[in-house]
Amino acid sequence: MGEMMKSILLFIHGAGGSHKVWEYQIKFFRSAIAIDLPGHGVGEGKRTIDDYVDEIKKFCDERGLKNIVMIGHSMGGAIVQKFALDYPEYLKAVV
Repeated sequence: MGEMMKSILLFIHGAGGSHKVWEYQIKFFRSAIAIDLPGHGVGEGKRTIDDYVDEIKKFCDERGLKNIVMIGHSMGGAIVQKFALDYPEYLKAVV
């Protein structure tokens, strides 16, 4: 059998939220990351879902993330869905 690539869970919060909404999930899962979207704690916010998708792709590329289970809430869910449509090769699953 080939080597199994470990999945990473990437949590995306909704508008007005931050990585803190995923505090309990991050404590529970070993391979989990929760990020702050631009304009939600640091930096200037984006105008469109596509702009946030670009930021998530940049984040993933900078860290070499693949085989991602991407999890989004509210606006984060829209970002996850659009990311899945544009970059399915990065993902194992979406929630």
